[in-house]
Amino acid sequence: RQAPIIFKITVGAVNIGASLKFLSQYPAEEEILFTPLSFLEMVGEIKRCFLFEQWVTVVPITISANLQSKTVDAITAQRRELHLSTANFVFHEVCRDLDDMANSPELMERLQQDSLASADAMASGGFKAKIA
Repeated sequence: RQAPIIFKITVGAVNIGASLKFLSQYPAEEEILFTPLSFLEMVGEIKRCFLFEQWVTVVPITISANLQSKTVDAITAQRRELHLSTANFVFHEVCRDLDDMANSPELMERLQQDSLASADAMASGGFKAKIA
């Protein structure tokens, strides 16, 4: 039979975590919530001790909190800004291409040949006003 394992956790002022004891299914046990992307780091030798009338394995660890990571809200806002700037770039690129086409000799020739076409309908300004 394998001996029970006890993690002996040392924390500092920055990585202390938040107590969730009031939410615990086991009120006699302390439950702690640490920041996202925190990790456990072994800081000493594993020891076997005789506690509570049985042998237990004690593993000394510390919590290393990643304070540089972004929150989900920050990442979502960053992605939103990226998508908006990409859409804005594409819009302006299409407008530039429409302006180039509106000023092209091929369009003028087409307008002269097509009796149903009007310069206002084919010009990029009219199109841009409709989509903006």
